[in-house]
Amino acid sequence: MTHMRAALVFNPIAGIAGRGRAAQVVQWAQKALQALGWSVVLKETRRHGEMHGVAASVLSEDVDAVFAAGGDGTVGAVSAALAGSDVVMGVLPTGTANIWAVELGLIEPGAGLKSAADVQNCLEAQLNGVVRSVDIGRCGDRSFLLWAGVGLDGHVISKIEPRPELSKRLGEAYFYLAGLLAAADFRGGPMTVRADDRTISGTKLLAVITNIRRYAGVQSILDPDTRVDDGQLDVWTMDGESYFEALGQLVRYKRGQHLGHPTVQKLSGRRIEVETELPMRLQFDGEAAEAVKRAEFNVWPAALRVFAPQKPSPIFSNRPGDADALRADFRG
Repeated sequence: MTHMRAALVFNPIAGIAGRGRAAQVVQWAQKALQALGWSVVLKETRRHGEMHGVAASVLSEDVDAVFAAGGDGTVGAVSAALAGSDVVMGVLPTGTANIWAVELGLIEPGAGLKSAADVQNCLEAQLNGVVRSVDIGRCGDRSFLLWAGVGLDGHVISKIEPRPELSKRLGEAYFYLAGLLAAADFRGGPMTVRADDRTISGTKLLAVITNIRRYAGVQSILDPDTRVDDGQLDVWTMDGESYFEALGQLVRYKRGQHLGHPTVQKLSGRRIEVETELPMRLQFDGEAAEAVKRAEFNVWPAALRVFAPQKPSPIFSNRPGDADALRADFRG
């Protein structure tokens, strides 16, 4: 058997579990992988914003796979670092929402890795599964796996991240409570969105460029038809300007009533442009970025290789030949 090498990239204080949980999960994963004959490299960072650099550093260490242990911010940073390489990304969900792991079908919404057995099952589901190539979104020199946003969500994230340690134990409830407060001083404005040759304009609260189905919480599905391997990005806009209009859109979305509503629009394309009259904040995979008046988003088709369970997930197109069977080496 060929000797396989994996890196475990982790934020030891990620997510709802708080300090120490990710580190414990990584210890369990290290033992499980070593028992399968893998050699394991550990890469840790506690500083907000450094995860991408840490993940990129493992590419020089001749690894076959990188497992992102943390929340969706960690997954986003690792995916951006691995895009365009042959290294396969896996996930060990220890964050708050763990949307990527839920979308893959590795865990149920609200669940996590609470024991060595949970970690073993999570690893086996990936190593006994398939490798799929998925799309990545790009905006300038930034990449994203899950979503990017312009407007309200970028504003809110810039106000509430990084979170105080105690808030991690409140889980998604903290995001909603803190988000309601942070949104109070935001105002929507004129926005034009172009997706390939189609355009929508109006007074908008936000534009969300998405690559997966779920958004703003693991229980909420923005677009049941979004696929992560279809060679395009989807963009959703929500009309409004005031705080109360924002609250109305949130309630409508959480109830699943946004689909088909006249104040909510969707476009799809390989290139998406967003222009605003006033600067609006960006966010990438839940990480706040600068405020801009224009941003261009492009799809990078099949840029990232990921472990996925054998059981088909709704986020994949499931076209014949899309999934590559795992080499026997991966299984140990």
